Amino acid sequence: MQITGASEAITEALRVIGQAQPRCGATKVVAIDGPSGAGKTDFAAALAERLPGALVLHMDDLYPGWDGLAQAVVDLHDQILAPLARGERAAYRRWDWVHDRYADRHEVPAASLLLVEGVGAGAGRNADFESVLMWLEADRDVRFRRGIVRDAQAYLPHWSRWAEQEDALFLADATRSRADLIVDTTTPLPIVGMMGGMEPADGTAADGMATDTGPMQERTGRTLDEWVDLVWHAGLDPLQQDDVRRWLKDVHGIPPDLQGTIAEAAARREGWVEQTLEDYADALYAGSKAELRPLHDGVVALAAGLGDDCAVEARSTATHVVRRTQFASVAPGPHGTLRVGFRFRAKVPADKRLSEAKAFGQSTHWVHLASDSDENDVRSLEPLLRAAYDQNG
Repeated sequence: MQITGASEAITEALRVIGQAQPRCGATKVVAIDGPSGAGKTDFAAALAERLPGALVLHMDDLYPGWDGLAQAVVDLHDQILAPLARGERAAYRRWDWVHDRYADRHEVPAASLLLVEGVGAGAGRNADFESVLMWLEADRDVRFRRGIVRDAQAYLPHWSRWAEQEDALFLADATRSRADLIVDTTTPLPIVGMMGGMEPADGTAADGMATDTGPMQERTGRTLDEWVDLVWHAGLDPLQQDDVRRWLKDVHGIPPDLQGTIAEAAARREGWVEQTLEDYADALYAGSKAELRPLHDGVVALAAGLGDDCAVEARSTATHVVRRTQFASVAPGPHGTLRVGFRFRAKVPADKRLSEAKAFGQSTHWVHLASDSDENDVRSLEPLLRAAYDQNG
C-alpha cells in the first residue's frame, strides 16, 4: 500500500503494527527503511510517541563509517536481532562519527516493540525476524537537499558514495517490493511538527550551519544556538564532541543526525577548528613516531596517485584513501611499524606479507613496514594498492 498523507501514513502504520505478530522471540520488530533523506528518523520518532514502551534503534549508530552500510546490515542481524530471537542479551558498539571509530557499548533490552530505522533496516536476513517493513521514499533531489540541511556540509562529499551503496543494496535485496507500507515523503509530512524539518524553507542549502536553525527548532523545540547554550550550562566540555553527543542522546533523546550538528556547533563556538590533512598527520606522527612520517606520506601519495578518482580522508587514528569506497588505510602500527591496510572485496593477492586485518578502517588485510624501510619498500606495495583500488571502483 502506498500513501502520501501524514494522518493516513501514521494511522495505517499503527494499524499494520497492531495486527502484526512477534517474529523475534517475544519482540515485535518494525523496520523503517528507504533511501537517505526520506524522513525515516522523524517517522520513527512520531510512531514512538504513539506507541508507549517502544524502543527505537538507529542504524546510524551501527554503520562503521561512510563505507559501512553492508556491514551494519550484518551487525543488526548478528548482534541484535538474532540474539533477541534466541532470548539472549543483545548489544552493539556505537560508531563514533567524529573520531571514525567504535565507541561505547549499548545493550538492547528485550522489549515488546522495537522500531529499527535507517537505510538497510529491513534488508538481508533481518527480514526473518521483522514483523513489519515500512518503506519511506522521496524524489532524489529532495532527499539530497534534506541531507545537506540535516548534516550541513559534512554530508556533501559522501552523497554519491553513500547513494551507490544504497542503490546496490536495495537492488540486490528488493527491499521496497517486500514493504508492507510505502510512504512518499516528497512533500514533507507535518507530523506533530517533527517532520517539517526535512526541507529548508526556501528549498536550498546555504553554507555553514545557519540553515539548520528552523528545522532544528521544529524537530527539537530549541534553536541550534539554544542547544549550544544548553551544552555550556550543563557543564560539558564542548571540545569533547563524543561526550556531547552521548549526553544529547541519553538525556534529551536527540536523534543521531542532529547530535553531530549540535556537537560540532558547540565545539566551534569554543574555538575548535576542523583539522586539515596535515594537522591530523602531524598529531599521528608526533614524538617517537616522527620517523614513520616519510613512510606514511609515501604510501598515501602512492595510493592517491593511482587515479584521479581517489580522495584522501584524515582521521585522528588513521589516514584513509577512498575511490568509490575506502580501499587503503595508513597509521602507526605496533612496535614502531607503519600499518598499511587494504580492502579486498574479491580476490586477495598472493603476498606473504599480508595478514587479516582487525578493526582497521574498512581494511580486510594489512602489511606492517619496519621503521627503517625505504622508498623501494614503499613502492613494493603498489601491486597491493592497485588490486585494492581496482576492487573498490
